[in-house]
Amino acid sequence: MNQKKLKLFIPLLMGPILVFLLLFTLDAKAEVTDIDINGLYWGDGDYQEYTLRSESPGGRGFIYADRVSADRIYALVRVSYTVNDNAFKPVKDSYLESVGWNPPHSLGSLVGSDHLAMFMECGGDRWEWNQDLLYDFNENDPGLPDPIYDWRSDQFGPDGAAATSSTGAEIPPSGIVIESHSSTEYVLENSSWILSDQWSNSTNYNDWMSLDLDPLGTISTTVPITDVNAITGVHEDYPFYRSTGATPNDLFEWEVSYEMILDVAHCGSNGVYLGADSAHNSASKDGNEDVEIPTAINLVSFSVDISEPSRLPALLIAAGLLIVLIVFALILVRSNRRKERDLS
Repeated sequence: MNQKKLKLFIPLLMGPILVFLLLFTLDAKAEVTDIDINGLYWGDGDYQEYTLRSESPGGRGFIYADRVSADRIYALVRVSYTVNDNAFKPVKDSYLESVGWNPPHSLGSLVGSDHLAMFMECGGDRWEWNQDLLYDFNENDPGLPDPIYDWRSDQFGPDGAAATSSTGAEIPPSGIVIESHSSTEYVLENSSWILSDQWSNSTNYNDWMSLDLDPLGTISTTVPITDVNAITGVHEDYPFYRSTGATPNDLFEWEVSYEMILDVAHCGSNGVYLGADSAHNSASKDGNEDVEIPTAINLVSFSVDISEPSRLPALLIAAGLLIVLIVFALILVRSNRRKERDLS
C-alpha cells in the first residue's frame, strides 16, 4: 500500500473504531439518569420514565421499577389518592371533605404509623424491610418552642425496619435499600407553602394544614379562587402537584409515594421480583388501611436490559462501517502485494 493511500485510509479506519468503542462503553455503563430519587412521581417528571410493574386489585397501589444497571434498581410505590394523600388539617371540614376525607386527617396521622412493608426476591432468596413514610430525625417534641425538624423517609424511623431475609440470604454491608424518600418528606423539606393552620402560624406540625389558596395562604394573586375551603380545582392542581415558589424544585405533591434505590448485585443474572405486603395508611379514605401489591398476580421479572433508548442501531452501523473498511484494507493490501510481485 503506497503512502498516499495509507494516509487516507488510517483516518477512515480509526473513526468507526473510536465510535464503536465509545458506544460500546456507554452501552455497558449506561444508567437511567432521568429518574430523580426524591420521592416524587408527578412533579419531577418521573411518571414519564418509570415502567409500571405491578398493580393492586382495584388500582389502590402501584409499583414502578427499572433496572438501571447490573446492580441497581430504581423503584417507586404510589398509593392512589382514593386511599391516602398529602392533604391534612388539624380539624375535618369542607377543605378535607372536598378530596374525599371522611375521617379526620392531620399531618400527625401521616407522621404516625404510615409505612411501606416491601419485599424483594431473586434466585430463591427473599428480603423484607419497612420504609417509614415520614419522621423527624431530630425527634423533636412538636409542642416545644421553635423545633428544628429534619424530615426523612427510610428504614430507620419509628415505623421502619432494616432489611432482613426470611431465607437466610446475605445482607450487603450497605443494605438492600441504598437510598429512599417519600413525597410527604419532599413536601415538608422543599415546598414553600405556608406552615399554618387557618387561625395562626405554628411551629407544631400537628397544627399545620396542607396547601390551600385561601386569603390566609395565597400563593398567586392572579389565580381566581372559587372556593376557599376546597382543595380540588385548577388552582390546586389536585391530585398531581403544585409549584409553590420560584424554583423548579419548590413543589407540593398531593399523592403519597415511596421511592428507593435497591442493591441487586447479589442477584446476578436471576430475575428480580418486587412486591408490597402492605402500604399502611392510617387513616384511609376507603376504610381499608392496607394496600397490598402481591407478586402472585402482576409482578414482572426484570432483565438486565437498560431501559433508556437502545444504542443498538448505532452500534450496528459503526460495526458495519468498520467491517467494510477492513475488507477494503485487505483488498488494498492484496492488490499492493500483487504489484510488488509483478515488479520483482
